[in-house]
Order: sequence, then structure tokens, then C-alpha cells
Amino acid sequence: MISYNKQHYIKDGKAWFPIMGEYQYSRQDKRFWSDGLSKMKACGVDVVASYVIWLHHEEIEGVFKFDGNHSLRDFIKEVKKQGMLFCLRIGPWIHGEVRNGGFPDWIYTKNCVLRSNDEKYLYYVERYFKRLYKECEGLFYEDGGPIFSIQVENEYSQWGFQSETVGDVHINKLIDMLNQIGYKVPVYYATGWGKAAVGKALSVWGGYPEAPWEHDNGELEPMGAYVISFNPNDAHIGSDTGTKNIAEDVRDYPYPFSTVELGGGIQVTKVRRPVVENGKEIGAVALSKLASGAGSLGYYVFGGGFNPVGKLSTFQEYRVEEPIVSGFCCDLPEINYDFQAPLSQYGSYGVGYKDLKLINTFVKEFETKLCTSKTVINSDNAVSPLDLTSPRYSYRELTSGGKFLFFNNFVRRYNLPSREFKVTLDNGKTQTLSLKNGDYGWFPINFNLDGGGVIRFTNTCPLMKVNGDYVFYAVNNEPYFVADAEDLQGFNKNIILISRNDALNAFKFNYQGKERLIITNAEIFERNGELVLQATSVPYLKVYPALDKAPNGFTKIGEEQGFEVYSRNDNFSLEISAEKVAETSEFLEYSLNVLGDNSAFITIDYAGDSLDLFANGKKVNDHFYTGVPFKVGLSHHGKEGLSFKIYPHFDSDFKYLQYPLKTQNGKALKLNKVTAVKLIEYVL
Repeated sequence: MISYNKQHYIKDGKAWFPIMGEYQYSRQDKRFWSDGLSKMKACGVDVVASYVIWLHHEEIEGVFKFDGNHSLRDFIKEVKKQGMLFCLRIGPWIHGEVRNGGFPDWIYTKNCVLRSNDEKYLYYVERYFKRLYKECEGLFYEDGGPIFSIQVENEYSQWGFQSETVGDVHINKLIDMLNQIGYKVPVYYATGWGKAAVGKALSVWGGYPEAPWEHDNGELEPMGAYVISFNPNDAHIGSDTGTKNIAEDVRDYPYPFSTVELGGGIQVTKVRRPVVENGKEIGAVALSKLASGAGSLGYYVFGGGFNPVGKLSTFQEYRVEEPIVSGFCCDLPEINYDFQAPLSQYGSYGVGYKDLKLINTFVKEFETKLCTSKTVINSDNAVSPLDLTSPRYSYRELTSGGKFLFFNNFVRRYNLPSREFKVTLDNGKTQTLSLKNGDYGWFPINFNLDGGGVIRFTNTCPLMKVNGDYVFYAVNNEPYFVADAEDLQGFNKNIILISRNDALNAFKFNYQGKERLIITNAEIFERNGELVLQATSVPYLKVYPALDKAPNGFTKIGEEQGFEVYSRNDNFSLEISAEKVAETSEFLEYSLNVLGDNSAFITIDYAGDSLDLFANGKKVNDHFYTGVPFKVGLSHHGKEGLSFKIYPHFDSDFKYLQYPLKTQNGKALKLNKVTAVKLIEYVL
């Protein structure tokens, strides 16, 4: 049974802190669903969310598509197999950077008022919902399936034709319709930003490290997502459709503060080309919401993907208005929906994966303490995102005694000052806390250890427990613990301190019959009960506690601060060449020759506006220049018949480039180099 109170969620009678990641099945290749979900699970995600995109399923009126990559039912079954839960983001309007916000073109010909209680519109919505029900039947939580929640509509506040009251009526009408059809979930959601009407649904919120949908070719102001505040609203979300600078939105909700769209990455548009340079850009957003009292964390998107191409049109969102498309201001690649996500469109770790893993691991390890905690935000906190001087911190006071101090001294593209402030301990003593620009995390105060003992204070972050041993990681180079000898009497376990870099690479798995802390530079996850490692460079493993035997094919090369260290040598180099086949003023075209198998990544470093990738003459992906080379997984496309075209950038173009291009005579059009590396998989 799943329920909730004002403070937290409850699952099977226990306090539950959901961590949700968006992975859109119809934007991904079905062959890779399993590994993608497994890597999400390894990152601490226990709920999968996905938009159900009407346009993907009924591009042509009355012709439904639910096979292959569009098989919603098969995807839900895969979520269940992974032991995860599912949030069905059903719409019917979803935005999601999709043509028409996900509406099929044909519905615009029906002479009805969309997103309203117009009976003609509701007729088509109900017909669609009934067809979707066939995909979901028997897979709801009460049936033993994973579907526990449904989100109706999206960004409903961004449309001016309805008042808040009318909006509530429409949201409730959709929920009632779903219930009558047979959908059975304990939780309904609706996005709350922009003071949206949510009816009887639970509001869910978001926050992004950038706003690439803004029609602006300069640096943006500091984002509100980095502020610690009881105001859940982010003024930049939905600002592309006209609503911005929303005032404080603190309503007395009878349910937990929940998020569904914390930026797992940043989308790249024709106009704005922001780059995620550091995982802290992503992690500090999640941290700020956790510090603000969040009872769930939801990331959009967690797994990048590919826009399918329809029979009648492409499916990406447009900036240029067309007869069907109106009001949107995002011009996106036709196919590429990588989003710089924690998992790339090709399934490899994105920049934000490891920072989110730190937060998710901590939350799931201490979820009962966090769920029942009280959040306190002092009055000296920064309120405005433009305030880069005031501190950003909060406390979550634990019912068992003690508290966590959360702090964020990071804002993307801006420097915050180093700062010191004093922390008062239960014994009356004070401790000076020093933070540098870029630091974020959580420090325990008067932290009760299982089995007895207390840590009065430490400037390190608790991460996890392994067989009862506590693992902390150091935020800076001067870690310390404050605890008198009598404080630790009765505590007979170990406290393990690792660096932040090791923490970013740290995972906990049951391996060789015992919980293990495994630190690795490779990607690691479970597949069918086996531990799998995927590497593009020489892999290492640091393992605690000691293993009974070396992992398959690995050799022990030493010990390091209580960890056994293993490695193996393999050749990851791969030969690749690019041959120019055409050059005009409008594009450069190259063919690719790869010597090796399809388990590889190729990287195309170029200067220009954009690039199209082809396999045997068919366009299979595209890319807007950002300054970061385009990384392509051959496992998706194969290595035969690959080619690409580069299109020119002009200084006169209206666009924001975080990494500006060097031009000649106002133009850039050049291939710098193409490289390749093997992807080697190990079953440990």
C-alpha cells in the first residue's frame, strides 16, 4: 500500500522517500531499456517516470502504434522486472519538447477547444485513454505491478484561457475520467509551477540549472533552482510560453513537497547552447531542493533519447510557427534528445550522473530519518537568486535527535564567496564551518550512530552503511570529526573516510555473498543477478571488505587504506578514419571507416553550427555545436555505411555559445578530428 501524509510518503507501512528519474521509452531503443533502467537503479533511482506521448502513438487518427520502441506495456513490465515503480505521465498534453506538445496534428482539425472541458475534445481524450488502458491493465500497484502514480496534464498554468477555478475543474475531469476507465493509483500528480491549477492532484515542482528555451543570446541571471527556500516555484520553468517571475508560491499543501523536473541535464536549442561542465551544476539543484524540505526528488530527464520520425512529419519542437504548431519558442534537433542527461542517449554516464548518485545514495540510506525530519531555514538565507552574498543553508532536524546541516555554495556560471559560520552543538560548544566556492553537501550534527555512539560534528558527508560500517566522504582537503571518547563507547563498527572523487565513483552492491563498497572508474550495474562493468579505458576496482577471490579476469595490484585494488590491462584503442566526400559552401560531408566491432564510441570534433549523422543514407542522429565533441555509440547504429554532414556557423547568427567559435571571414565550417574507443564489457 502507498499513501502519504503532509510530511512524507508511506510505502508498505514505512516512511518512503521516492527518487524518480524520467526515461522515455518511445524516445529510446527497446534493446537498451534494460541496461538503462539498471544504471538508473544503481544511481539510487527507485521510480521510473515517462511521458506517454500521444503523437508517438496515434500520429494518424485511429491508427495506434504500441509495438517495438512504442510498446508501453513491455516497458512497464521491464520496470517491474527491475524492481522499480512507475509514474505514468499521461498528459494528454505533455510539452516534453515534442511537436504540438504531444498532440497529434489531426486533433487541430476537430474544431474543439483543446485542454478544456469541451465535450468534443474530451471525446478524443477518452478514446485515447481507453486505448492506453489496454497497455496498463493488470500492471497497477494494487495488482502487483509498478504503476503507482499518474501525472495528468503538464504546465497547465502557461495557458491564459482558463482561470484557476476552471483549471481545477478540468484537471479533476481528467482524473475522474481515468478512474472511470479503470486506472487505479493511490497518487495523482499535476505540475504546480506558475501557480497552476492542480485540482485534487498533488502538486509536483521542478528547477533547472539553465533556461535554454529563453530567446536570449547572452548569459542568463543566476537560476532560482540554487536557492534554498520554502517557495517551490521556479520562475524560469515554462517561461517560453509567457509566464515568468512568479511571486512566492507557498500554499498549505496537505501532502509532501515533491519534485518531478529537477534538471538532470540541460537541453540544447538552436539559439542557446549551454554546456554542463561539472556535475555540481546538476547535483546542487537536487541538493537545494532536498535542503528546502523535499519529500521526493524527480529528475528530468534522467536518460536521454532520440525523437522518432513519423510518417507525416518529424516530431521535435519548433521555434518557427507552422499552421499546426503555435506558441513554442524551442527549435530543437530533429532527432537528438540527449539533454546532457545523467545517462546519455547512448546509455553512458553523463556529467551529472555521479553527483546525483551521491545525493540519491545518501537519501536512500537515511530515508526514514529524512522523511520524518523538520526543515528549518534561517532568516539570513539568500531569498533572491541574484543574492550571491548571503549564505544558502538549512537544517533538517531529526526526530531521533541531532540534525543534518545542508549547504549550497555553488551557482552555475557564478562565483560565491568563501564563508565561515558557527555551528552550535548539543553540548553547548561551537564549531566553525568553512566553505569554499563550489562546495555543497550535508554535515551531521549530534549524529546518533546505529549500535550506540554519537558524532558531535564532522565536516564530511555521510554517504552509506556497508555491513554496519559508516562511509563518509570529505568535501574538502581538511576533513575532521568531533567526538569525545565517551561519545563512541559501545560503537563497535568502523567509520570509513573516502575522498569526494572516490565517493563519486562509489557503489554498494551485494557481491560474493556480502555487501561491498566498490569504487570504480568504469560504469557498473546489475544485470540478471550478475555484476556488470562497462569500460572505455583500463578499469580499476577498489573493494571493501576483502573479497574471497579476485573478480573474473582481474588481478589484485595492491591495497589502499583498507581497500583491495584490482585491475586488468586491455587494449581500448580503435582505428577510425574520415574521408571527405563533398565540400560546398553549405556543408562538408565525410564517410567513416571503423576497424573493429560495433561495441565502440566515436567522437566527432568539429566547428560549425550543426551536424547530421547518417547510416546507409538514412539520417539517424543530429547535433547542435556546443564546443563539446559529438559522442556516438555504434551499438545503436552499427559501423557500416556511416557518414555525416557539417553545416556552417556564421558570426551573424543569433545564438548563445558557451564555447565561442573561431571563425574566418565570419564563418566556421571545419572537421577537427574523429576518434574512436572500444567499449569493453566485463561480468565480474
